[in-house]
Amino acid sequence: MPGLMQHTHMYKNILREKEFCINFINPDYYEACQKTIKNNGEDADELLDAGFTPENAASIKTPRIKEAFIGFECKLESVSDLSGKRISAMIIGRVVNAAIDENHKYINAVCGEKGFMFYIHAPKDLATGEGEQGAIAQLRTMRFE
Repeated sequence: MPGLMQHTHMYKNILREKEFCINFINPDYYEACQKTIKNNGEDADELLDAGFTPENAASIKTPRIKEAFIGFECKLESVSDLSGKRISAMIIGRVVNAAIDENHKYINAVCGEKGFMFYIHAPKDLATGEGEQGAIAQLRTMRFE
């Protein structure tokens, strides 16, 4: 996860727990997720506030989201300060379990031959921390021989 802002709950939770879960959800949940960003005090339960159902992961203590069609359970491998100013970090995790609903209607759009689509929350300039807009990105797997 490149560009994770170091002031966020997520960053602090990953450092504390040494694990995390990457959940892929339907676009229908976009507005609910945006509301939790605006109202995410220290005591907020962002999963419940967005209307998700936490479920036990198979290999980590951190819960998965039941409504997710892909859940990658990850153990923390390393953290790097990308900005050199304690603004943004890159988190590298090892996937220790994957929960996948292979029949889900979005599975081929996300993990198909055309690549991998994901939302970049508030991309920032890694050196200054400036920027506020969200973006959709596509990662294509290429093989070099």
